[in-house]
Amino acid sequence: MGGPIGALAGGISVKKGEANVTLSLVNTRTTVEEALTEGYARKSDLSWGGGGYQNTAIGQIIVLAYLDAYTQLVGQLGGLPDDAAAAAPEATGP
Repeated sequence: MGGPIGALAGGISVKKGEANVTLSLVNTRTTVEEALTEGYARKSDLSWGGGGYQNTAIGQIIVLAYLDAYTQLVGQLGGLPDDAAAAAPEATGP
């Protein structure tokens, strides 16, 4: 098998017009925390519309906060190569 098996956990704190979220990546074999990031977004960060849950103002704020935390997490783990699609493993069928 490849690298460590991980579990991604998240937490959220929402106040009026802003959200803080936390993402933690834990190696499930060793229970060692591999990465921890915190994302933040506020109402003034909104500049796009969406559908479903993202139609609500707080939904948009939460989505942006998670996107911020996820982007930081990917960076902490080494980021993506310039040609991420070519670096991805090939999918195998059932």
